[in-house]
Amino acid sequence: MVSARAGRFGSNSAVSAPLPFVMRASLLLAFGLAAGCAPGPTEPGDDDDSTEAADDDDATAPLGTARVAGRVALVDGEGIADLTVSLCGGICLVADTDSEGAFLFPEVPEGPKVIEPAVVPVGDDLAVSVRSWTRFFDFVDVGEGEDITLAPITLHRVPDAQGPLTGPQDMQLLPDLHVAFDVSAILDAGLLPLGADDVWLGAVPLPPADWPTEGLDGWTVHAAWGLAIWDLEAEDGFAVTVSLPAAMPPGDDVAFLVADYNYGFAEGRFFVEEAELSADGLTLTTPSTGGLDRATMWIAASRPPTGD
Repeated sequence: MVSARAGRFGSNSAVSAPLPFVMRASLLLAFGLAAGCAPGPTEPGDDDDSTEAADDDDATAPLGTARVAGRVALVDGEGIADLTVSLCGGICLVADTDSEGAFLFPEVPEGPKVIEPAVVPVGDDLAVSVRSWTRFFDFVDVGEGEDITLAPITLHRVPDAQGPLTGPQDMQLLPDLHVAFDVSAILDAGLLPLGADDVWLGAVPLPPADWPTEGLDGWTVHAAWGLAIWDLEAEDGFAVTVSLPAAMPPGDDVAFLVADYNYGFAEGRFFVEEAELSADGLTLTTPSTGGLDRATMWIAASRPPTGD
C-alpha cells in the first residue's frame, strides 16, 4: 500500500535492489487546505453509485510516475534496517528500510522533494536517541517518470553530546564550531524537538561525501556539521562561529544554510541565515543581532553576488 502524508535529498549511484516492503500511507493536504479540497455536497438526483465508483478509482490511482530508491547506512557502510524514511513535497510518502537498509518509493509525483530518514533508535529511549544521532536532510527534484537512485545516505552518531544544559551557554562543540545561546529561552518557549526531554547539544563534522547536493540555490558548501539534538530552536540569540578549512572567495556572498524541515517542504531549498565573514575569509559567524532559528544541519556556504 502506498502512503502519503502532508508535509515534512545526492548524486546517482548504485544500491542493492530493495526487497518488497509495505509503505505506510495516509493522505493529508498541505498547509491547512484540506477543507478546500474536500468533495462538494451531493446535488439532488446525483447517482450515488457513480460517486462511490469515482471514490474507489481515486483510492487506487497512482500518486505519481517516478521511482526513487536509496539506502541508509552507518559510517562503516552497514545498512540500517527498519528505519522510516520520508519523501515529502505536497504530500509526504513514508517507507521503511529493508534488512540491508534499502528503501523504495515506487509512485512519486514530480517536483522538488525533501528526504529525511528518522532518528536511529537507541533501545526504547527516544530522548537518548535524539541526543545521540544526527539527522540527514537533502532534496531531490523529481521529473515525471524518472527512475532515480540516490547516493547512499550516511547517518552519523554524536558520541559526546553535553547536557542536560541550563541557563546561558558558551560552548566549543568542536575545534571548528562554537555556539552561544540561552537554554532558558528554549525551555520557556517550549521549543524542544519531539522526543527530547532536556536540552543537550553535540555535533560531528560531516565529510564532503555526506554533504547535501540539492536545494542549494547556487550556494557552494565549504563545511557542514550535523547536530544532536536536532531541530533545536532558539528564536533569538543563537550565536554560531565556525572556522573554515580554507578561505572563502573574496567578494562572494556568505551564509549559513540551515536544514529547516518546514521551510524546505514549502520552498524546496535550504533556509538561508545571514552570516559575516572575517577579513581573512576563514571565520564565519552569525551577526551579533541574529542567530539560528532551527538546527538539524549547519552548512557554511558562499556564492557569487546575485544582486538580490
